[in-house]
Amino acid sequence: MSSRLVSVTTPLSEPFPSFLLGSSNKSFRHQYANIYFIRLQRLRGFVERNATERWKNVKGNPRMVRRALDVTKGELCWIVGTFSIAPPPQPPKYLSDVDTIVLEDESGRIVLVGERLKRETFVTGIIMAALGIETPDGQFEVVDLCFAGLAPHMPLSTPSSDDDSMGIDDKPGSWIALISGLELSLTDPQSSVTELHLQLLVENILAESGDLSDQSFSSEISRIIIAGNTMSVGNHSTRSYSSSISNEPELLTAPPTLITSKVLQELALALPVHILPGSSDPSGTILPQQPLPRAMFGSVRNYANFSCETNPTWLAIDGQPMLITSGQPLDDMYKYIDSIDRLTLAVKTLEWRHIAPTAPDTLWCYPYVTEDPFILDITPSVYIIGNQPAFATTLAESKLPGDDGLSRKRDGKGDVLKVKRWNVKPFR
Repeated sequence: MSSRLVSVTTPLSEPFPSFLLGSSNKSFRHQYANIYFIRLQRLRGFVERNATERWKNVKGNPRMVRRALDVTKGELCWIVGTFSIAPPPQPPKYLSDVDTIVLEDESGRIVLVGERLKRETFVTGIIMAALGIETPDGQFEVVDLCFAGLAPHMPLSTPSSDDDSMGIDDKPGSWIALISGLELSLTDPQSSVTELHLQLLVENILAESGDLSDQSFSSEISRIIIAGNTMSVGNHSTRSYSSSISNEPELLTAPPTLITSKVLQELALALPVHILPGSSDPSGTILPQQPLPRAMFGSVRNYANFSCETNPTWLAIDGQPMLITSGQPLDDMYKYIDSIDRLTLAVKTLEWRHIAPTAPDTLWCYPYVTEDPFILDITPSVYIIGNQPAFATTLAESKLPGDDGLSRKRDGKGDVLKVKRWNVKPFR
């Protein structure tokens, strides 16, 4: 059997935010307006810098107006604020033909109109600049838009080669196994995961199945990240734990926590395992979700290489900062969109420098007072989003306006991975 490759994690500090809740953030007595205020203050400078560069040669020399309520009718200018959509009540999607689109800053809000808005992707909560003219009826006719752009990319170690490559495809290296959406349940008749499926999964990762080439590839897996929805509450049922006489395979013969503990123990004996909570796990649903209690996983809780993470979470693996979520922010943002796919929308969040802009409006989160941990000060080397309908990847790369390409530190660059939720067909 091939020897297993290893990977190393590095402790993270500033500028990478922690999603662990301190005592000051566990209170619900604060107003959510603080989050929007902090978000605007943190991202305004980046948007203003990009907008100044983008519109410096526009005919008429438009000026920036600091307050939305100070816009002068008929004057070409630009403003910065928080974008929001006011949809009709209880829509299937948050986007409709009768939406009112507004931009808001500390002074107030102004309604945005214009054909330019129809060519852009928006969700509530993003910080942006709008170039345009106030109309006689007090609306703002938009000519162009500008966002914060990708944050700088800051690998924590120097690449071993001069080509700035992460070395994933062009040379041997360790791999990370990504799993999401197992949704183990005793009471959900829609569940298709059996203990046999789980055992095959474990054997494949541990290089205990397949031919020599399969085992050689599996031995290159150095770490496992389980990106949410490992268990599921499911629908209540009278189904018993024991098997009945049936041609159908028995799904689970023990509670999901015990099955999960067994699988985690087998995996953690061989390599590091990180597990994030998800929307279906026995965890609080408000973001950021706090780590699942180690005590619920039996003896594996004592393993040093078993880690219960927050959702979202930052990990530094082999010197590369990685950002992982269990998918709730992207799922919520997709309700605003009808023109692009989920992967493109995920890249947009990097360009907006915010991974959960719809929180707290349509996505539950804690009422932070002095910070917004979902802001991106650094573009992750790898951005992983779990529990999606399909697997997809892309490379997000952008330069700031006016960048001559000589300063690599100013470039934002990162791989975006959209991880498909677990899906197997039961044996017949």
